[in-house]
Amino acid sequence: MVELIFSLGVLVLVLGGVVTLLVRSMSSRSEGFDRKKASELAEIVMEELVAEERNTPDIFWQRENLSEQTNTDFDGYEYNVGFSGVDGTADCVGVGRRCFYVEVVVNWTRDEEKSISFSRYFTDGN
Repeated sequence: MVELIFSLGVLVLVLGGVVTLLVRSMSSRSEGFDRKKASELAEIVMEELVAEERNTPDIFWQRENLSEQTNTDFDGYEYNVGFSGVDGTADCVGVGRRCFYVEVVVNWTRDEEKSISFSRYFTDGN
């Protein structure tokens, strides 16, 4: 009888550990998926900004910060785009030169709010 109780106790402990491990791995997998999807959104936004800078520079260089933007393909994610002027740096010296650091921050919420950010340096090349 003692062996049976001991065996059941060990079995419960092992099964409890396995269930805990499975739950944690599933949580880690969904968190990785969320980060990957946020990275994809940030990449798309940055690519659109690069295309705008190349194709319509007059519009691009007049840009203002964007906040709480969404994309219909990325439900539950929102992004902010910040433009920081960096006039006077080594790469941005000269008459009429314009330079920006652009930062794209993607936010999402599952259990808690999380974010990921990407930045890029733009110069008009004059």
